[in-house]
Amino acid sequence: MKKAIVHTTVHLCTNDAMHLNEGAEKLKMTRSQLMAILLKKMLIHIKDFKNTFTTVKYQKACDDQGWQVIHVFPEKVDYEVFTDMRNVCKLSVSFLLAIAIKKYLNQLLDLEKYTVKDEFDNYKIHDYDCTGKIDKNNYCWHTIWVLDKKLAQKLSR
Repeated sequence: MKKAIVHTTVHLCTNDAMHLNEGAEKLKMTRSQLMAILLKKMLIHIKDFKNTFTTVKYQKACDDQGWQVIHVFPEKVDYEVFTDMRNVCKLSVSFLLAIAIKKYLNQLLDLEKYTVKDEFDNYKIHDYDCTGKIDKNNYCWHTIWVLDKKLAQKLSR
């Protein structure tokens, strides 16, 4: 069965975009797949980036580099989780990706290709659900991420 995908864009400094492109080429995967791995690595450390009672922050202007708009095609479930990460961290998805490129891309490039593929296969988000419920005069949103066992174990640390 064909996976449901979302067509969206991320905005990166030219250097970060170049690193993402080179990393995807070296690892023989699409930019979208590499983006998913990098953001899922951020998800493992989401507690370190959690912010409340503030507006969403965007990347600062690039020094003489300019911006690149990159078209990406994440799976719908991943897309929902990435936008939730935006809400929890109060950082745009592009900003989260830029942080992940700087923080994790070299670690991935140092691994064997099959190990990166294993990470991609094991860090799956199987399902997503978001429902609202009224309790007296409170409206409560419940967001559920059904994670792969290995990803859930890393998150609970």
